Amino acid sequence: MDLSNNRFDGQISSSLENFKKLDSLTLSFNNFSGKIPDGFFKITQLTCLDLSNNRFDSQILDGFFNLTQLTILDLSNNRFDGQNLDDFFNLTQLTLLNLSNNILIGLLPCQINRLSGLTTLLLSNNQLIGHIPSQISRLSGLNDLDLSHNLLNGTIPSSLFSMPSLQALLLHNNLLYGQISPFLCNSLQYIDFSHNRLYGQIPPSVFKLEDLGFLILHRRTIPSVISSVNLSAKRARHRTVLPF
Repeated sequence: MDLSNNRFDGQISSSLENFKKLDSLTLSFNNFSGKIPDGFFKITQLTCLDLSNNRFDSQILDGFFNLTQLTILDLSNNRFDGQNLDDFFNLTQLTLLNLSNNILIGLLPCQINRLSGLTTLLLSNNQLIGHIPSQISRLSGLNDLDLSHNLLNGTIPSSLFSMPSLQALLLHNNLLYGQISPFLCNSLQYIDFSHNRLYGQIPPSVFKLEDLGFLILHRRTIPSVISSVNLSAKRARHRTVLPF
């Protein structure tokens, strides 16, 4: 069922629970608001749920965690809040989880590696704190990881640089510090570590990433002093933004 890109508003109707065999529901780009009714979580056959780009403003509810068949869950661009993300990682069939642009707080759970089939993890623009758990690197099929615009601190786990399928690694606008470890995988196409507190040398291995399109590393302390250079004449489309 696809009701996206309309002007529907108010709360979601509780009568949706009558569609017990529904396997896909898209309500994105509307003006739905308020709390999601409990009956909604009785549609346990859902494999795809997209509530993005609405005005939901309730806490993340336990009911989501009854939807164990989900492979795609997109709650982005709402006003969901809450600090317990642990149960999301009981949805072990997920391939895409997008919780970006909400008001989620707290730590990233260490059991994130339970989502072994995940290819896309987007948690940007929240208020997540603490260290990035190294267990993320066990998600061997992960293509896109976006943790930008949070309050994450500590060093960047070196294990992130050896993930075999990772193409986009976006960690900008956090409180991360320390040096950047060598890159041991060759799949990365987009790296953005800007507006953190990183220091030291750029590892030479980054210039061996054959598919790299963008490398953005400029610091929050000197945002006005950056240069833009090509990685090589052969890869003229590639752009690097570095601290001078």
